[in-house]
Amino acid sequence: GSGSSGVKLIKTRLDVAIVRAKHFRLSFTRILKLVQRYFVLTRDEHLNYRTYHGTYKRHIAQDYIPNLDHDFKVLVFGKKYFILKRNVKKGSFKASGSGDFEFDITPPIEVLDFAEDIFCFLNEPFASLDIAHTEKGCFLIEYQVFNFGPKTVIGSSYYYQKDGDNWIATHNDNDLETHFADSLSHFVKSNPLTPY
Repeated sequence: GSGSSGVKLIKTRLDVAIVRAKHFRLSFTRILKLVQRYFVLTRDEHLNYRTYHGTYKRHIAQDYIPNLDHDFKVLVFGKKYFILKRNVKKGSFKASGSGDFEFDITPPIEVLDFAEDIFCFLNEPFASLDIAHTEKGCFLIEYQVFNFGPKTVIGSSYYYQKDGDNWIATHNDNDLETHFADSLSHFVKSNPLTPY
């Protein structure tokens, strides 16, 4: 969920049990439907139904990165990289949802290079990348290629573009529609359709 809703830090077996009980259990209604379908469906149909409507949920498990006091939100629109530093709220372990943002920063070159590598791999017109930067390198925490907020683009005074081996800061005119159009144009030119 947005703003890190649903993100939990697991330290003990009890933490696992609490998350499992809260998020991975069948509702009373679902149990009734399973029982009812047991008498109506064939054995194979019921097995498929039970599997589809089981207690598993889509989730992501990640290794914890200790001692982070911030991460970076990088929005990439074609060749433009917009950076937001998100500080971890006191008493929390996550920067997402903290509301403690720094827009006009000089980002580490390693973060920009890492974002470029990820973005080229994704081969999309735009992306939102959450990146942790530590002494051991950069780590991708999360990404989206659609359905992400434009706060980083709108709030940043600058964006960064690669020029050879260097990253150049360029003044941001905060025109979101132009950034979308430019990134789509760049994507189409970089990925021409081949005729059958």
